[in-house]
Amino acid sequence: MATSVDPAQFRSRKRSVEVDDTEMALIDEGQGPHTFVLQHGNPTSSFLWRDVIEQLRPAGRCVAPDLIGMGDSGRPPDADQNSFGFREHSRYLDGLLEQAVPDGKLVLVVDDWGSALLFDWARRHPDRVAGIAYMEAIVRPVTWDDWPAPARPAHTGNGCRSSRSGSPGFDSAEVMYGAVGCGQLSFRQLVTDLQSVLVHRQSSQMRPAVLRDRAGGRCARYAVGKPGS
Repeated sequence: MATSVDPAQFRSRKRSVEVDDTEMALIDEGQGPHTFVLQHGNPTSSFLWRDVIEQLRPAGRCVAPDLIGMGDSGRPPDADQNSFGFREHSRYLDGLLEQAVPDGKLVLVVDDWGSALLFDWARRHPDRVAGIAYMEAIVRPVTWDDWPAPARPAHTGNGCRSSRSGSPGFDSAEVMYGAVGCGQLSFRQLVTDLQSVLVHRQSSQMRPAVLRDRAGGRCARYAVGKPGS
């Protein structure tokens, strides 16, 4: 899907908050009955969501953070190769969300590494979750034995393996749900399904639904209701 959003103009729309002693950048715009938190993966930025934000703004507020060390967010002082693991990212993202969206229900829209972070946030704040849309997500516990052998060397350097669980890149694997494959994501389809799913946001049950890419392959799922219900 071609974008019409200019990168420089997108950057100029960001604001920043200070978490501990680090400036974190985020898009924060739009208004309406719903609040969407759109979290990118590793190593991208909120620019990933440029087209989704354009279409979601009429439905509500869009908050899209840049994780520490990515996009326009700063690096923690004295950061080294061990400063960007799950616990560090979670702590900084928590601080940003506490300032940007301190209350109210949220629709979480997550990709890649952002899924691990906000699935964990959802586990800790179940009453604040109105819905979840996820793609290319970390959705179940994994160990290095689950990864294809050729891919392991690139991901097993310092700071990648969890010191507690031995799992790739995170140590709260028990919070993950389900399983999903991903094809080429149709962002327009994601937006369409996000808008339609809000009609059912009062459901007391998780209602998984599969989004399809243009080739008909499974690419994402959303779930409405409280995690674990």
